[in-house]
Amino acid sequence: MNSGTIRQAVLTLLLAGSVAEIFLFSHKHEPRYEGKTWRQWVTQLRSNRETEDLRARRATVALQQMALKSVPMLIRELRHREPVVALLSTKYGSHLPPMWRRWLQQAGEAHLIRAAAADALGAIGPPAKVAIPFLRTALLDEAELVRANAAVALGRMGPLAHDAVPSLASLLADNETQVRICAANALGKIGPDGKGAVASLVGSLNDPVPLVRASAACALGKINAVSWLVVPALIGGLNDSDEFVRSSAVVAIGKFGAQAVQATPALASALTDPSYPVRICAAEALGEIGPLSKLVLPALIEAQRNDHAGLGRFVAAALRKIERSLEIVVIDE
Repeated sequence: MNSGTIRQAVLTLLLAGSVAEIFLFSHKHEPRYEGKTWRQWVTQLRSNRETEDLRARRATVALQQMALKSVPMLIRELRHREPVVALLSTKYGSHLPPMWRRWLQQAGEAHLIRAAAADALGAIGPPAKVAIPFLRTALLDEAELVRANAAVALGRMGPLAHDAVPSLASLLADNETQVRICAANALGKIGPDGKGAVASLVGSLNDPVPLVRASAACALGKINAVSWLVVPALIGGLNDSDEFVRSSAVVAIGKFGAQAVQATPALASALTDPSYPVRICAAEALGEIGPLSKLVLPALIEAQRNDHAGLGRFVAAALRKIERSLEIVVIDE
């Protein structure tokens, strides 16, 4: 058989396979909601996710309504790999007539399909809990977007995804910044059941990227466990060069309430931080610590007297929590 005949045979198989795939997975056989297939809703979600507009929210509602039928299909898509047909069409498609090429799948889109499936499962949320083991496996995907979307989806499952905590913790060392951020945020959304990742999150407070450090601090506050380890690490975060990291650390300290009493001197210093949001958060955190913050009452009162940017009401609220019998005079409201 000469090379021309071989090429013709390959192209014939390519076309036949593509036609068969189109026939087998025709939209006619897919579940629909309001006239659109689940694939079309996934595409709409993916296309409008960044803007979080009405179309994205509508797609989310649609996928939730279709959960019973769409989740098994999305799990299948989450494991999608490049079909042989796509690989062949990429290599030999240029030898086919232009009108045929538009029907052929191209290689290089498999990871986008997996990422879209993870995103859709996250949009469905807890009703898609059967997909949690598959999302956990997707955290090991070679594609950054798939790992990140899988982490986000697990976070949207909340405490139901507690079994994925070790895998999410390992992603805090991922080479890609976005993946580390998504992993930290997901652990925070899992909440107290994420305490197995506390040590890893504390390590992330030293990440070179400020947004990772801030996300780790937020997660530690939401998990709210192992205060003896976490609170000192968060106190260190009050010296961070990035104001968002400092404010995140202060808010997280406040989540520990009376368990964070050792942080009161550092929080008192934060009342004079150059960043207004940090000063507000420091006042609120001292209020959350409560009566044990009495030793820094002079610093709070001084902050109330000297700050002319509206901090007074936050200090007043903190003072009411620390000493409810204290007569409050709010300055410069």
